[in-house]
This record gives sequence, structure tokens and C-alpha cells, in this order.
Amino acid sequence: MLNVKLSFISGFFTHNLLAKCIALILAVMAWIPVHYLVSSNMEIENVEIRINVPENYVILNERGLSATLEISASEKMLQEYSSKDFVIRHDITLLDIPQNSLTVIVPLREKDVKGPRGIWIRDIKPPREVKIQLDKVITQTKPIKVVTKGTLKKGYKETVKSMPASINVTGPESIVRQLKEVPTQPIVLDETMTETFFMSSHPIDISNTFLKTDFSAVEISVGIEYENTDRTLSTVPVRILQPSDLQTLVFTPEEPLLTDVTLSGNFETLQLLSNLHLTVYADFSNIVVKPDVDTYDVPIQCFCSIPNLSVRKISPSTIKFKLTKPPEGPKK
Repeated sequence: MLNVKLSFISGFFTHNLLAKCIALILAVMAWIPVHYLVSSNMEIENVEIRINVPENYVILNERGLSATLEISASEKMLQEYSSKDFVIRHDITLLDIPQNSLTVIVPLREKDVKGPRGIWIRDIKPPREVKIQLDKVITQTKPIKVVTKGTLKKGYKETVKSMPASINVTGPESIVRQLKEVPTQPIVLDETMTETFFMSSHPIDISNTFLKTDFSAVEISVGIEYENTDRTLSTVPVRILQPSDLQTLVFTPEEPLLTDVTLSGNFETLQLLSNLHLTVYADFSNIVVKPDVDTYDVPIQCFCSIPNLSVRKISPSTIKFKLTKPPEGPKK
């Protein structure tokens, strides 16, 4: 009984085999035009093109590469899909890259289109190729530049330092070689900050997807300290320090006993400064009186009673004096 069934099945496929093959071919040929009649066509724009390149290469103009497809399927299926359901994939090998150029022409073929089953890719609209610009990937060490934004309170200054001070940057050779330094994301300063602080910052503009670093963040030290500025007090009176051994001489200034004094220090302390805090004098202790000389240049000196302020400039720095003997009284 089993042999009879097997014989029947075998005979079903082998009996008139040629006629059955011809009938199958005719059926397929008849189905194709029917399929066209019952299917609809549609163009899908902005289909993403993904190109795989050899290791240590990168595509500079990969962003925005797209194509337009003409597809065929039932009306219902066409309504269910969009450009996000399709992608064109193409692999590039080292043999595809010209020896003296990094520009490659990539052909777009129907067999490279990946999409849902049951949809026929009829055509890829011209141009059926894309031009890509390759570049080699390199790594170089670059110094970090700490970027600040805003200003501190008047009289303060900041000193910034990054840890580490340099960083490895990996990316396209044409971009990495032109990069002189790696800027951090801006650190915001304002007038309320008066003390040193520490923070983390990204060491590169994260919008630049071509570049990568070996640190996701670096530590930033922002030192805040008083900033030395200058302030000048004008027409400060000059005192005369006359030694006892010259008491018999008359000191006659040939110019006003006034001078301008410039002091250096932090801004807030300088605002407290006045003439009362200064002792400005001309000291005659070191003068050697000569018989044939009656005019002398005496240096002006200054002492400030406020700590942490220093004298930067005295102008004029000397005063000219004439030394004479007092007139003799009437003889008795």
C-alpha cells in the first residue's frame, strides 16, 4: 500500500514533466503583467545612503547623502512605508580608492537597497552615483585652551589651568593638522565670584562628530585673586628733611614742593588711599656740600602706611634746591 502511494506521488511530479514546466513558465509570465496591473508605483525621496569604508578612513561629506527610489507594491503596502524603512548600503575597499586622490565615485545599484519584503525596487532616480570625499584618520596631541565667558568684579582677575594640559585628538587628517589647540566649553564668570573653584568641562566642541578625544572631560582650575592696578595722587606736598649739620644753611627750592605719586595694588585697597596715608619727603642727609656748588638735585622718596601697596612712580622724582649761607647780622 505504501509503495503504491509513493509511486503515485512520484508519478504526479514526473508524468508529463516538460508540459508541466512549460505551464509553470507561462503562469509566471502571465503573473508579471497582472502584478503590474494590480500594483502601484511610488517614489520615495531622501533614502539614506550608508557607505562602509576601510579602517582608518572617514567620509567627510557623509552627512546628507541620499537618493530617490521608485518602488512598486500594493496600494496598502505603499501607505505603510516611508524613507526611514529603506537604506542603500555600499562597501568600499582599499582597491576602490585611487592612489593619488581621496575622491571616490560610488555607484548606486538596486541590489544595494535594503527594505521591507514584498516591495519591488523598480529604479534609483538619476544621478545613480554619489561622490564622496575620504580622509585618513590620524591622532595628534594638542594643548587645551580653557575658554571663559563673562567678567569678574572689578579689581579681580582669573587664572585658569586644565588638568591634563594637553589631550590626544583623533579625526580626519585635514582637520586635526589644522587644529592648533583644543578649546573647552565656555566657563561662565560673573561678579559674584571671588574665590578659586574647580569644575569639569568637555575638552572639545561636541557638535564636531569627526573629532574624538581620549578624555570625555577635563578638570579645570579657576583661580580668582586681586588684580593689581594703579592709582595716581597728584600734587602731593613734599617735606624737607634737613640734617642738623646743615642747619646753618638756607634751603631754597627752585620749584614747587609738589609731586605726583603712582601706587600699585588691588583695586579695593587703592580706593581707600589719600594723601594722609603718604609721607613724601626730600632727604638731604646724603648731600655733600661743595664750596663751588650752590644748587643740588635731591631725590624724592615716599612711604605708604597702607599695607600691600607699592610705589611705582614719583614724578617729578627730584627737586632742585639752592643752598646759601644766611646773611650776616650787623657788626657790634
